[in-house]
Amino acid sequence: PHGVEGWVDAQGGIHMHRVLLPAAPPPAPAPPLHTVPQWASMLGVDHMDATLFHAGPAQGLPLAPAPDGVVHWETVNRDAEVVEGIAAASVGQDMLIMATEGRKGIADSLLGSTTERVLRKVRVPMLVVPTAG
Repeated sequence: PHGVEGWVDAQGGIHMHRVLLPAAPPPAPAPPLHTVPQWASMLGVDHMDATLFHAGPAQGLPLAPAPDGVVHWETVNRDAEVVEGIAAASVGQDMLIMATEGRKGIADSLLGSTTERVLRKVRVPMLVVPTAG
């Protein structure tokens, strides 16, 4: 988002150690889940804390992957409206990685997709990963 500090400092050092991945069907969280270890490897990060975040009732809560030595996962559930919950959970994160299916229907055309509404609220860099289909 405009005016947000990134995760690369003026000397080129990378500071990405906390990432948030909102997860609730639809879209499925699979594309971003697979993206996190790839990002850690590509950036040469030796430790990353990834939070799989779900807003709403705890039933159907997705499971976080097992730690892989670099990426350490936790799952957090909050009974909150989706956009507001994601925005609140993103505070203190280095990156928000979110899946998107794009716009669907008249409501998304008028209000924006969930991903677009989150982008307008958060104050951290955001990576949007399209889902297949």
